[in-house]
Amino acid sequence: MKIGYITTPYFGLRTTVHPMYKNDEIFYVKKHLEYLKKQTIQVDKIYLICTFSEDVDKLLILKQIEEICKGDSRFVIHERENLGASYASWKYALHLDKGECDYLILTEDDYCLYDEKAIEIMVKYFEDDDELFYLCQYWTTRPYNSNYGIIPSHSAMSNGLLDNKKYYNLFLEKNFDFRICYDTSYDSFCDNQAMFLEDYREAGLKIIDWRESYSSYFPNSDIEYGNPNGLKLMIPLQDDLGYF
Repeated sequence: MKIGYITTPYFGLRTTVHPMYKNDEIFYVKKHLEYLKKQTIQVDKIYLICTFSEDVDKLLILKQIEEICKGDSRFVIHERENLGASYASWKYALHLDKGECDYLILTEDDYCLYDEKAIEIMVKYFEDDDELFYLCQYWTTRPYNSNYGIIPSHSAMSNGLLDNKKYYNLFLEKNFDFRICYDTSYDSFCDNQAMFLEDYREAGLKIIDWRESYSSYFPNSDIEYGNPNGLKLMIPLQDDLGYF
């Protein structure tokens, strides 16, 4: 079994930001790597898909990232235009991977793994259910009115684990892929969150979340979804949550 990890570092002004980021622009990257090292299951491939605003020193940041990843062949570091948010960067990394990994963990840059058994727990869902395609933090049946029509169910918290073999085979055989709007507006980001799994939802593939057993905290609404007594598999990187 080969497991990959995709995260999407953004460098520039942010609406919410950990104070450490103000003094260390690769703070979020460091946190992801720190928690990866604690996992009970080894990750075989780590994709860092970076986007930049014009007010940062891109070359300096890339140099810093390459320095902390130096000598580790698992790392694949790419930059792309800042369009489509994390969902577009996930798709970009999936096309780099080309089905090499069995499973791929998809994370936004300000969420990272937390419990040391997080990957082990997520993989177990797939080992117990051959039909499972995607496991996320929170899948909602609340309809979403997108610019492309009403979506009856979608990811409300999208970070999770993807069966990458199923993804790549469906791409090759049926041209299924993440549906992405390549834009910079907040509305387009919301549409991408609701739309990126639409090919698979419409085709009846199994998409679930882990809320029944585990916790998922969403800081923007200060709500803990799922089981409040369950382990936190992923956490938002905010200093006021008491995790660090």
